[in-house]
Order: sequence, then C-alpha cells, then structure tokens
Amino acid sequence: MSPSFDGHIRSVRRGLAALDLLVAAAPNTVRVVDVAEHLEVDQGTASRMLATLVESGYASRTPDRRLTVGPRSLPMATHWISRLRNAAAAPMARVSRATGEIVVLTQLLGSQDVPIAYLPGRDGDRGLTAGFTSTYPLWATASGRALLSRLPPASQAQLLPPEPYPRLTPRTTSDWQRLRDTIREGSKRRVYIEQDEVIAGYWCAFVPLERCVGGELLAMGVVVRGELSGRQRARILNTLAAETRDLGFALTA
Repeated sequence: MSPSFDGHIRSVRRGLAALDLLVAAAPNTVRVVDVAEHLEVDQGTASRMLATLVESGYASRTPDRRLTVGPRSLPMATHWISRLRNAAAAPMARVSRATGEIVVLTQLLGSQDVPIAYLPGRDGDRGLTAGFTSTYPLWATASGRALLSRLPPASQAQLLPPEPYPRLTPRTTSDWQRLRDTIREGSKRRVYIEQDEVIAGYWCAFVPLERCVGGELLAMGVVVRGELSGRQRARILNTLAAETRDLGFALTA
C-alpha cells in the first residue's frame, strides 16, 4: 500500500469516526476540541475535517460554533429521530384530520431548516414530496422564520446568506430589515405565515415549539395550495395553536 493511499484511507476513517461522534451525541452538539480528542488529532486537523463534513451536508455548525449532524446524516441518528417522530405522530395526525392539508415538522440544524416528519393532505402530496426531503430557505419560509424566532437577533443574522437574499419568486423576502419585521410580527401573533415566497400558489403557517427541554429548535406547520377562505384559515391556525402548545414537552420526554 502506497503512503498516499494509506493516508487517504486514514483520513476517510477519521471522517467516519467524526461523523459517528456527531450521530451519537445528537441532539447535543460537540466542540472541535471534543472531536480532536476523540480522533487523537490536533484541533487544526479536526477543524478541517469538520469543515469538509459541513460543506458536504453531513455536519452542521451552530451559531455558537459547535457541531451537530447535518441534513445528509440526520437519518443516521435513528434513536433521536424516531423519538421525535413518534412523539409528534399523534399531534400531526390530529392537525391533518382537522385541516385535510399537508402537515410538516421541521428542525433547525446549524443554518439549515430541515423537515423531519411529513403527512400528506387529503389530496395526496400534490407533487411536493421532493420538497420534503431537502432543506428550506430560512429567510423565505414560514418554518424558517418560526425557527429563527427562537434565537437572539445576532444569531439569526449569522445563519442568513449575504443580502440581498436569493429570490425564489417575485415575492421572496430579500433583505434583513424586512425579514426582521416579519419575524417580529409573527412573534406577536405566535404564528408565522408565508404565501407565494417559495412556490407560487402555496400558503404556509408554522408555529415554533417553545418548550423543547432537550434544546431542539422545532416548528410544526401546515402547507396549503390555492386560496383559503377565512374559515379555513381560522381552523388551521386554531388547530396549530392547540396541538403545538404542549408538543415541546412531549417531543423531549
């Protein structure tokens, strides 16, 4: 075995070991020094390895510079994710029955808004299934704003791209001032609403879970295609308020 090939194999093994550490720790975060000690390498080596994992989506960096699993490695944290999904199953099912619409549970992982549970509406997923296997833009979605609301303003700004934010539709919020005002408005109403900013013709409402004793930042919401009557909107908002009130406790029990 050549020295270069041996070094490559060693790097791969270290990367996998670092990933194993993040998965085992989830939902708790780890520091670069923790990974360095686990791998028995210097902090510079650990930092470069973690940066590669973050860039490829297998790790996420939090605003306080700690690390956790990323969108691509989230399915590996089976114990944690199964616990969240099992606890959320009944409340999500009740929201689905009451509204007949798509119901989603999302989590903030580093700077990513990641869906972790999903129920289709009465009419099926309406071609949106692929959208619930990827990440959401924090600045443009009701779920992203709900998650950002649980952080201090300075931390919120750290998770956002440079202004102007990428526009997904003509209605996408593209600057910090407007986004900050939208988050404040949602905090007053205790629900975050977005329409036509990500996909034209869709309305979304999300509520952050405020009592997650395990430290998770989670939000549950409803996605609707087309126009809503005042009665439909009220039913969705009232159902979300009722079902998210104590869900934070249940999710981390």
